[in-house]
Amino acid sequence: MNNLKKHVLLAVFFGLFVSLFSSINVFATEETPSLGLSISPGVKRLELDPGAKYDGNVTIHNPTSQTLNLHMSAAPYSVDDISYAPVYSVKNAYTQISNWISFEEEDLTIEPSNYLVVNYTINVPEDAPGGGQYAVIFADVQKPDNPDSVQVSATAGMVVIAKVSGETRLTGEITNLSIPKFLFAPPVNASATFENTGNVDSDAKMSIKIENYFSGEVIYNGTSDPQEKTVLPGTTRELSISWSNVPRLGVLKVTLNTEFLDEAKVSPRIVIICPIWFIAIICLIILAIIARIISAKRNNRRTRSNSRSAQGGSENFNI
Repeated sequence: MNNLKKHVLLAVFFGLFVSLFSSINVFATEETPSLGLSISPGVKRLELDPGAKYDGNVTIHNPTSQTLNLHMSAAPYSVDDISYAPVYSVKNAYTQISNWISFEEEDLTIEPSNYLVVNYTINVPEDAPGGGQYAVIFADVQKPDNPDSVQVSATAGMVVIAKVSGETRLTGEITNLSIPKFLFAPPVNASATFENTGNVDSDAKMSIKIENYFSGEVIYNGTSDPQEKTVLPGTTRELSISWSNVPRLGVLKVTLNTEFLDEAKVSPRIVIICPIWFIAIICLIILAIIARIISAKRNNRRTRSNSRSAQGGSENFNI
């Protein structure tokens, strides 16, 4: 029995040693600068009044070694379901502003390695509905007149997020909070869904805090720098956070913090991280203990049986 205990302790210490000193992957992203046409700013937020006129401009950069012919245009801006992939062809009540935008010049020329300022105007109708309006201002490179020249195909766009004064509704809710309870390996993932039922865009915030459940040590705290995304009216958006730099074996307390409109939720959850190899070791240990117990019981039964037989034989001999 002492040998069995030694084997069990050795297996447990081996598992802890591997889990503590095994490498942990930390993912880093490195952005590569684009060499194509660019436009700034990338997003323009405006507050407009019905019947008013707004004049603005964008700056376009041509980093190539060619003179480019540009065409300016405005398109509706919406998103595709929960994936939030941008859509530039769907017209609805929130994309009317694409019809209100006009340009001082629609067709322009930009010299190599140069910048160009393009003026635009937004004429808001008197009967414009209150609430959010969304569009994209595009700068498209046109095909060169000389078909033998090298053709540069590029498009740059600035998203216009406008709020028209009038009747606005700020309504929505946070749904589908998700944190897994059990993991075989990092990362720890958390997600939440934000539904905007109003008529103007609102910002959703989400962050997580990860602690060692037993010691209380803070492994990661993102509450001071939450993820923040815009949720358009009449849409549902999912935000997610993934964090890999956690122990490969242990018990964590993961707290998901979400904010949307006037609603704020703090959702703690216990997360167990246990690799398959450790589960296999525990199962083998349990099986070994069970086998040892069964073997010990059988040996005890044999010993008692042999003892009774020996005693019975002795009595018969004496008679």
